[in-house]
Amino acid sequence: MKIASQNEAQLVLRESTVGSAIVLGIVTVIFIGMALLPGEHLQIWRAVLFGAMFVRFYRKTTVVFDRARGTVEWKKMQLGKTTLYSLPLNSITAVLVDAKSKSAWSGCRLLLVTQAGQIPVTDTYGTYRKKCAALREAVLGFAPASARMALAGGGAVQMAG
Repeated sequence: MKIASQNEAQLVLRESTVGSAIVLGIVTVIFIGMALLPGEHLQIWRAVLFGAMFVRFYRKTTVVFDRARGTVEWKKMQLGKTTLYSLPLNSITAVLVDAKSKSAWSGCRLLLVTQAGQIPVTDTYGTYRKKCAALREAVLGFAPASARMALAGGGAVQMAG
């Protein structure tokens, strides 16, 4: 996930697995080409496998924190389907970093905490902890004052548990 744009009114975050999907798509095309060669017709199963992985792993998420409208909106695209979600900004009580492990190099993602529970900003663990901490600070700039209180105690990154 990365910051696509930021100004006083909006913060736009984007995540995309297009790079991985392109590699899987290229491998699929190679196996289709191999399956067309004489005696290599069984390669079509590999093409089907990599083609299915291409479709399964292609994701694109855009998250917009909009101060003027007082909302957080997600637009998730996966398997050819687009899903839209919306959440009032004032319902956010905290912003946490969810990491796979305690290593500084482990993948992480942001969680928005509301009275209803924790909501992952993205489906995947994609960036390093320092980058997640920077994204968290940007998101906290758009969250209500009660959610920003977490930074008052020294700015430590809260870990989801």
